Amino acid sequence: YAISQTNTFTIDVSPAATTTTLNLGNPEVQAPNTDILFTGTVNYAPSTQIPAGTINIQRQAIAGGAWTTFATASVDSAAEFSSTGQISALGDYNIRAVFVTMDSKKFSGSTSNTVLQEIGYIPTINLSPFPDPVERGDLVTFTAIVNYSVASGIPTGTVSFQTVDGLTTI
Repeated sequence: YAISQTNTFTIDVSPAATTTTLNLGNPEVQAPNTDILFTGTVNYAPSTQIPAGTINIQRQAIAGGAWTTFATASVDSAAEFSSTGQISALGDYNIRAVFVTMDSKKFSGSTSNTVLQEIGYIPTINLSPFPDPVERGDLVTFTAIVNYSVASGIPTGTVSFQTVDGLTTI
């Protein structure tokens, strides 16, 4: 007589870990209510499958408070994401990307590094030479006018004049 025995067992396979990386916003300093581009990747090594899911771009005032989602993106076939968002209030913000997986049996979600995003009014400078036009040998006076938004306050600092090559300060 042959003796046979059958054992049944279950293997519980944990989801693969992911790591989300967020790049600096482009541009790093932006005026209120204007587009800021955020990009990043979801690393899924050592898995060979690309995770599917959503990225929530979240902000938090530097002073603290709750994290708020203000832009979303999908992870593409290269495990990358990009999303454009806007922030309306002046200030400095922590920004992070939160990966929400579509298949929690295969992949875990993850939260990215934090980057700084500055929201403020960016002054512009108009430069005028006098006399205009200038001829070789003329003494020239340059006037710089700094334009700014009243809401952001009067900018302080120094205006430096440099030659075209950028190497010589006048």
